[in-house]
Amino acid sequence: MKKVSFLTLAAFVGLSASAMADPDQFTPVWERWIGGTGANEVVPVFQTGDLTRGGGYNLASTEAGGESVILVTRQGAPNVHVLSADGGTDLRTLDLTNVTAAGAVGQTDAPFFRLNVGKVAPDGKIYVSALQTAASEVFVYEWADDAGSTVPTRISDPAYTSTSRWGDAIDVIVSGNNRVIYVAANNAAATTVAITSTDGGDTWSTASAGPVRAAIGVTGDVQGGNIFMTSGNTGAVIEYDQAGAVVQEYDAASVPGLKEAQTGTLKHFEYSGAEHIFSHSYRYSSGSGSANSFTESQVITLDRTAGTGEINLIKPVPAAVAGSDANDNGNGSGAVTIWVDGDDLYAFVMSTNNYYGLYSYTPPTSVSDWDLMN
Repeated sequence: MKKVSFLTLAAFVGLSASAMADPDQFTPVWERWIGGTGANEVVPVFQTGDLTRGGGYNLASTEAGGESVILVTRQGAPNVHVLSADGGTDLRTLDLTNVTAAGAVGQTDAPFFRLNVGKVAPDGKIYVSALQTAASEVFVYEWADDAGSTVPTRISDPAYTSTSRWGDAIDVIVSGNNRVIYVAANNAAATTVAITSTDGGDTWSTASAGPVRAAIGVTGDVQGGNIFMTSGNTGAVIEYDQAGAVVQEYDAASVPGLKEAQTGTLKHFEYSGAEHIFSHSYRYSSGSGSANSFTESQVITLDRTAGTGEINLIKPVPAAVAGSDANDNGNGSGAVTIWVDGDDLYAFVMSTNNYYGLYSYTPPTSVSDWDLMN
């Protein structure tokens, strides 16, 4: 697959947002799940616990072919694993110099976890946040690439401290030389942290941005723009400005079909002339408290002027981990990477302790290609 930024617009002439409503358009390129065998087998570090919570698909890997899968985990020990592009081979772990150094946040230094969630930028840089459950400095690290010898750099400002939990959710937004990493947390008093660079990542600044509130998922549109977060277990996606004021709320009333869910990650992206939010949920509750029921990850096509949207491009959950077969966990999350290649849209999705896979959407070339009965 061609290496193309997931923020690149790939307008498809004649494809409207409403035409994208067929729920079966995201199809597996490959997928792996707990208990899978052969081509569906996960790597050993991906287990049924809740310790592998972040990562992504690397479109600028140092591997032959230029692609790899990144998993951030505390399984056994905190590490960042580099997998083959089909997710089936654990190639190596990244260097943890500066992460494990004396004085750094350590896994056994409760209430800290040295590495928790991470994202991969379109240029192959990897960003990983620690998890902290009390007031502390913020720790976010950058690896320039996924080579095993690359030494990470702490990019968060040691002078900045967060007054509450942080590190359950992370996103990176890149536009030219501008990039921002948002770090949020699932705590009512959590601070949303923005780590910003305007020179391609040579220098960084750390500050609070957006709301003080619980968030399991976080994403943004552009640097200095609005911030989208989940609303606990309601499934709503709330849009805030940089000062933390609510701009819009996308819930079941404004987005018909939006499900009540524990959402593990969000990703804002532009495709076919419209704005979308990929909302991946690691477990779904019907409202009765039932567990082990997975929602299909949803793509919300936004109408930000009206504060409404519609559900499009529902990603299939592998049948082997759907419904009661899933490994339920209240502490899980997940990861998603979205990118455009020509007219095609790709999504790498990871659901903690259940599955990870690569999915594609190819737009129809004519009206006759649509299955209007589906």
